[in-house]
Amino acid sequence: MRGTANVTADASRFLFHVVCIEPGVTLNDILRLLDACPALVEIFRLRFAEQVREEVLKGPPAQAADGGESPRDLDHLELRWNWRLDTDTREYSSVQDLELSGVGPVLREDDVQQRLRAGDRERWSLKLTPVRELLRLPVIFRHDFIITEADLNSRRYGEPVANGRLDEVTLGQMIHGVLSELTFHGGPTKQAALSEELAQQLANLESGNEDTVDAEALFNELMPEDTAFAAMFETLGDVTQTEVRQVMHHIEDDQAASPEFFAAFGGRVRVREQHEQLTGRQFRKDFQAAMRGAGEQELERGAQR
Repeated sequence: MRGTANVTADASRFLFHVVCIEPGVTLNDILRLLDACPALVEIFRLRFAEQVREEVLKGPPAQAADGGESPRDLDHLELRWNWRLDTDTREYSSVQDLELSGVGPVLREDDVQQRLRAGDRERWSLKLTPVRELLRLPVIFRHDFIITEADLNSRRYGEPVANGRLDEVTLGQMIHGVLSELTFHGGPTKQAALSEELAQQLANLESGNEDTVDAEALFNELMPEDTAFAAMFETLGDVTQTEVRQVMHHIEDDQAASPEFFAAFGGRVRVREQHEQLTGRQFRKDFQAAMRGAGEQELERGAQR
């Protein structure tokens, strides 16, 4: 019969061992390993482990310690795999990445705004959430996960393309997944400053005291689209680039692109002959390639000035 032993102080020696997160294990239990095993702080120093350890030792804030509600009324925290698949090249990515998110209680009725049905749970990003506010929440590892489209030029980028299941997770993957989410924008001090800055910017925008810049104009300045449109289209007629881009984005990956432009705009928009046989996905790829080329040339000219 196999026995058990407390290896907390030597946790760094077991980073590549498969672990099981028992029911009731909290975020505080996991992050306390950083204090119990100092070697972990050095191993995960690029994920601001020392700053996180200091915050954890302070314990939950007073409003949470007395049984008050957790941030956003979260029920628990969930670790799940974050696999992505490029359905064009069939390459998987992010297969070592675990994503930590906050999960709310089961909804009693439909939430039309969030597109959730009764019985679903709302999920939240934890980025910029102070770690101390989450310490009391239990952490659950989900074996089943959704695989999403990784190809930026796919019509379905970021959407589910398959389902997966992986029952094993190592101690190192678990700790890295937790720290990656909690320190995505830096250590606790930097994140607090960023949160305050964003709140101030929002207040300025709402009061009309913040200058704004047209996003499309700024993007076109950084990544010039004029050259890309000239490379892919013979003419746009009186159609705006924004209108053409919207149609381009919605063409199905395996559908011929040129007929879709004709259906939307008639003969006013004409694709160059060498691109007439491209599918929606390949057309977007070639358009992006032309745009990147123009952007690189612009950077080179700027460096030479």
